Amino acid sequence: MEHLGKIACSQLEEIWISLQEIQGRPHLEFRSYGTASPGKTAPMARREPIALPIDQLPNFLRLLTQAQEECVRRGLLYVPPPESGVTMERGDSFVTPLAKRTTSARRDLRVSVQLPIECRLVDPERFWPATPLNGEIRDMGTGGAQVWLPQRLPRFKQIDVSLVIDGMGFQARAEIVSTDLESKKEANTGFHRHGLRWVAMVPKSKDVLMEAVAKRSPKTG
Repeated sequence: MEHLGKIACSQLEEIWISLQEIQGRPHLEFRSYGTASPGKTAPMARREPIALPIDQLPNFLRLLTQAQEECVRRGLLYVPPPESGVTMERGDSFVTPLAKRTTSARRDLRVSVQLPIECRLVDPERFWPATPLNGEIRDMGTGGAQVWLPQRLPRFKQIDVSLVIDGMGFQARAEIVSTDLESKKEANTGFHRHGLRWVAMVPKSKDVLMEAVAKRSPKTG
């Protein structure tokens, strides 16, 4: 069996995805686990696994896409439109292929803020914190944000973020698309800069974000 990844459903439950062979045919296995307790080397299985034949994966993905679209249509979920590439800020340590180091390529408007934020890794590993990290959000927009945290987190991981904007609660899930090297941490706070791309948020949080960005955007005309 080859472990491919896992998804955190809550602080107490995860779904592990593995590749294995059943009766000579490759399958994807989906198994529910309780999160590991301190001192445990592996989580304990909680429910019977689901085995999906690999040749049914395209149909499964199509159904998931349809389910996501239906949730968006019903107003249960907001999924930001995909961007053509990841745009990095000047001074970032990592640049993905095809991404230009310029803010002009960014499709969403960013506004400056300075607000407390709480971030939690969705899929923590051995050397990364499972507990929330408290830091600051320094800019935000409909496509992503820039946050500064006391610990440098790995790129391409997802985090859940929580903060209060103009007296209203905001929660969303984001992917870390850029992070500064250890040597570039902020001198006065020791914080590390992280560039985020929103992955999903509930419509209420979308409204809070849109209102906050509109309120801070330069007036034209």
